[in-house]
Amino acid sequence: MNTMYHKINCLLAALLLGASGLSAQEINSITVTVQGEAEMTQKSVLDQIRLKPGDQYAAERTNEDVVNLMKSGRFANIRIEKTEVDGKVNLNYIVEGYPVLTTVEFQKVVYGLEKDGDGNRIREIRTSLGIRLKEKKLRSKLQLAAGVQYNDARRHADEVALREYYITKGYYPVEVVGVRVGTALFYQIHEGERVKIESMKFENAQADQPLSFGEGLLNNYAKARERRRWYNPVSWVTNDGRIKPLQLDEDIDRLTEFYRNRGFLDAKVTFRHGADEKILLNPEYHRLRAVLLDVQTKITETRRKVRSEEAEEEPDEAILDGLDDLLDELDDQEEDAEDDLDDFLDDHNLVDLTFVIDEGRQYRVGEVKFTYQVKAAEDLDNTRFEPAPADYQPKIPPAALLSLLRLKPGEIFHPEKLEGGKDDPDVTVLRDAYGTKALIKRIVNVDTVTNVETGTIDLEYKIYEGDLYFVELVKIEGNEKTKDFVIRRELAIAPGEPFDLGRIETSKRRLEGLQLFGDVQTRPEEAGVAADGLSENLVVSIREKNTGRFMIGGGFSTDYGAFAQLIMSQENFDIGRWRRPHFLQGGGQKIRFRTQLGGRFSQFSLDFEEPWLYGKKLRFTSSLYSRELSYYDDKFDVEETGLRLGLERTLLGNDYLRGRLYYTVENTGIVDVKSTASTSLKNEEGTDLTSMIGVGIAYDTRGGGNLPNSGQRTSLSLELAPDVLGSENEFYGINFKTGWYFKGLGEGHVIELIGQGRLAESLQSGKKVPYVYRHSLGGSRSLRGFDYNEVGPRGDAGDYLRGNTMLHGTIEYSVPTPFGFLRAATFYDWGVVNANSWDFDIGAYNDNWGVGLRLDVPFLGPLRMDYGVPINDDGYNGGAKFNINFGYTTSF
Repeated sequence: MNTMYHKINCLLAALLLGASGLSAQEINSITVTVQGEAEMTQKSVLDQIRLKPGDQYAAERTNEDVVNLMKSGRFANIRIEKTEVDGKVNLNYIVEGYPVLTTVEFQKVVYGLEKDGDGNRIREIRTSLGIRLKEKKLRSKLQLAAGVQYNDARRHADEVALREYYITKGYYPVEVVGVRVGTALFYQIHEGERVKIESMKFENAQADQPLSFGEGLLNNYAKARERRRWYNPVSWVTNDGRIKPLQLDEDIDRLTEFYRNRGFLDAKVTFRHGADEKILLNPEYHRLRAVLLDVQTKITETRRKVRSEEAEEEPDEAILDGLDDLLDELDDQEEDAEDDLDDFLDDHNLVDLTFVIDEGRQYRVGEVKFTYQVKAAEDLDNTRFEPAPADYQPKIPPAALLSLLRLKPGEIFHPEKLEGGKDDPDVTVLRDAYGTKALIKRIVNVDTVTNVETGTIDLEYKIYEGDLYFVELVKIEGNEKTKDFVIRRELAIAPGEPFDLGRIETSKRRLEGLQLFGDVQTRPEEAGVAADGLSENLVVSIREKNTGRFMIGGGFSTDYGAFAQLIMSQENFDIGRWRRPHFLQGGGQKIRFRTQLGGRFSQFSLDFEEPWLYGKKLRFTSSLYSRELSYYDDKFDVEETGLRLGLERTLLGNDYLRGRLYYTVENTGIVDVKSTASTSLKNEEGTDLTSMIGVGIAYDTRGGGNLPNSGQRTSLSLELAPDVLGSENEFYGINFKTGWYFKGLGEGHVIELIGQGRLAESLQSGKKVPYVYRHSLGGSRSLRGFDYNEVGPRGDAGDYLRGNTMLHGTIEYSVPTPFGFLRAATFYDWGVVNANSWDFDIGAYNDNWGVGLRLDVPFLGPLRMDYGVPINDDGYNGGAKFNINFGYTTSF
């Protein structure tokens, strides 16, 4: 590639010198002369030339054509002949194109210990020796082949592909150079040897000083890894544990950035592994390799002689017999030489990789000051600023700004905390602070001054606060089917109010949370002058996505077996819109029909949701359902048919805090009780009407996604089924659950803490709480070392009676794996279920530990596999359990 650019530069220089001083002339004609062995037409070249007859001649435009033609990689040389006739210019592009290749071969390169006059090791090409890797595999990596026109860019891409392939196979160092000779292309490959990382460590360049950070933490910022032993299944499918030069350079960059972001601004990172000294520069290695190469050369030459003799009209059998005997002897010598070299490599191909870190000093924040700017008096285009006058009164006091910063005087200096980082750097925090004050034209920049003597970094924030802006109009763009009010009701800002960027960001998040739009953007638009000052229009631009779903799928769970399902839904439903083209769409309502059929259960449901009832931020939900369940126990089935209505809204103006009120009427109970069931269950057989009202509150600060790593969700609900509501079952229930999420010790690690308590109590003397409203534990979502519904009181026949009081807790630690779609987890579950209400005795608790995998497979969706091992049980249970949950759907 360097040769090509050198040619381009020479051509440009010649053209510029030849063109200097000429006045503009009209181009009369443009022709192309093709030289060399290239197969190309004049038209194919003319199509790539921008200049046309009739254009004004300009040297720089011909230069552009030359550059563009050379960049295509199809030309070895280009020159332009310019002639003048009757005051006009004729241009002839003389192009020498690259030829069509007739052969593409691989050649082995060998380096010795001897050096040339420049101190470089002498490079030898062994055309008689083959390469180690399969030629078919190597050819599959190439873009160039026989019958294809040669191209510099493709040759370079092939060199990179071959080099990367060798590296993945563990070879070091690898060198690949493509050399064209006429119509033949030779990839000259120095393969090196297979080298593995036996150990990896980090050390301080100051040998007598420990590193400021532990190896476990530093290891997270390096992709290089020690070789995995054969018994580690990850080693069967990964290529880590190899010396990869490009990867090591990237590791140096990451480790350097790690130190810089922790105040070590002068940190320098290098590495050593000793592979060159142990193998490539070892005289014994070269002696053994020379013996092997010499034998292989003799074998190649002897086989050539055999082929030559066999090609004779009357081959000499005596000569052939002698050559065969020689080949047998050489084969034995080759085997011995290979064994000797392999024994040497087995003793020397494991290297110790060491990252050497010169930390330097750790810088802290020195002085932090704020200086203010105003527009220059003569500024006409709003681009020039000057220092604010001495009596300038900041709209936000400096003390208030300082309190917002993470980098205060004395703190360790983290560049990513200043600007450019992911987690709200200080410059962004200050801009947001002004944005929430409707100072939307604010400008915040920061200058740093390094004090090497004191080890501090002074920070000067230069701020242009700007003027207060108000919202003139709110414009909605991009909503073809979604009605305007569906979008406007989610906005936390209205015309006439201050142009608060914080409330606009809240509005954006709300719209994104509706899951109706593929993209949501907001921007200000110039409007004019408002009564209270300056104003801007707020433009909300959305891109609608398909919200209708027809899905067929299935799944499996160790709790309730295999099942098939059909789901039809519309997430942007409008029950009042009967006109086309957006029939029953655009109102922001949701409707879903779902049916699931399995060997141990079947259920049907029709759900409807109106997120803004009567124009108020009050969510109305309804669900009509029917279920037949046999997975509670193999001695009976459960039937549930009913209707649930609910109201839900945010409380105290806090989007994280929600309250709900719901009413459920259902006919439920246990049926088809077998004769082997306990007396208690037989006495409960039959269905009864339950009419129940409930109230709940939930506080949820988790982020989005399937795996939050911060925040918590806590909920409390009270349920009451009294006779006054027509309920045949009279009882109440209290349910509490909390889940907390934290970042773990490493990148991507997540800690999950779950706790819950549930109780129910009958309001009828001598009558139990109905079976389906009592509680149990066990299965994939609670105590994973026990079967579903297994933990709890038992009947006289050993069947599951469930209890009125339940307590449960879980701690789980999950980590990412080298496979992006897979996470590994370890967990501990604890729980107790007591028969009586308000019985919090934990003497009969059950617990287990276990390990699991979490997969996110595109066509299966989330998949959980857990293996739980009981530690303590109530005497009924025993043995480890395997739990699995997954489901898949296909959308139409």
